[in-house]
Amino acid sequence: MNAENKINASNTWSLQLIDNMDKIIAPDLPTPAKKKAARSGPVDENTPAFANRQDDDDDGGALVNFQKASCTLDASVKIYSYRVDDVHTSSYKVLANLNRTE
Repeated sequence: MNAENKINASNTWSLQLIDNMDKIIAPDLPTPAKKKAARSGPVDENTPAFANRQDDDDDGGALVNFQKASCTLDASVKIYSYRVDDVHTSSYKVLANLNRTE
């Protein structure tokens, strides 16, 4: 939705991306074929070698996809900013109604 620019103030409260971000960004456990490809270099010519880097000592061979993490973070920032703007707008509407009734 972020790439299509479809995140807006009306649908931001129904999106669950921020709540599930840890599950989305969690390192993928590699299959033996992925382990071999990660050790030999990039999976394709557009992927830098460090994006598929793995350390068997640290995390049991889990791969971190930095491109997926950056896109998820970008969408989460957009969602969060729309939520903050919505709370701000709603708060000022309540304040205006309180001032009008006094």
